[in-house]
Amino acid sequence: MYPSARGVRLPRPSTAPDTRASRATVLFVAGFMAYWPIALACDSAGGGLGAQAVIGALTWLLLAVAIWHAPAGLRAPALAMVVVATAFECLGSLIWCAYRYRYHNLPLYVPPGHGLFYLAALQLSLLPILRRHGHAIVAAIVLASAGWVLHGLLVGPRADVVGALCWLLLVCFLRRGRDALLFAVTFGLTMVLEFYGTAVGTWHWAAVFPNTGLPAGNPPSAIGAGYCVLDALAMRLAGRFRQ
Repeated sequence: MYPSARGVRLPRPSTAPDTRASRATVLFVAGFMAYWPIALACDSAGGGLGAQAVIGALTWLLLAVAIWHAPAGLRAPALAMVVVATAFECLGSLIWCAYRYRYHNLPLYVPPGHGLFYLAALQLSLLPILRRHGHAIVAAIVLASAGWVLHGLLVGPRADVVGALCWLLLVCFLRRGRDALLFAVTFGLTMVLEFYGTAVGTWHWAAVFPNTGLPAGNPPSAIGAGYCVLDALAMRLAGRFRQ
């Protein structure tokens, strides 16, 4: 076990190859990466709140199964992420209206989806092959996101100022955070999710963030940095759970 936040310990990345654990992680992540595009596409197909309820029930079931089979040290952080992310979804979408889902609600699949998403990121970041190349992965994320931020600032109908500010937040977490690889993995997965979700119309971001006057892209070019904040808060809450 190794410390990753106050009061929380995650499984220590193995220096020797653990074929069974690595295979289980790859299968889980592959299943999750196949599930969420289908789920979002079904929601965007126009089935209404009934379709969202079905997707939500299935997602809660999948989260329960995933947590049951997950390493013990990852269960509390995944559950804590459900709590933290739900609170931030209510704040960002329902109250602040920085982004909106297609029916202007909080779909029932979103809270458990955050738990599955974070569990996938945690397990990916613990894979020995990713740990061995951690510095290269972090550097690639920084450079790729910087290029996309510049694109958002210079190309398009408006300068994506929100995305640029988020990129500064990302760099701060990668330089000073407890686990740069985990932050990089969550950022990368979040951006893939954002590009897809906004492309199919499951949600959209406000052209100007309310009460700030700051223009933003759809999605903001480095909005995945927001998940670094959720990550840090979830780990602290998981520590409270253990206490």
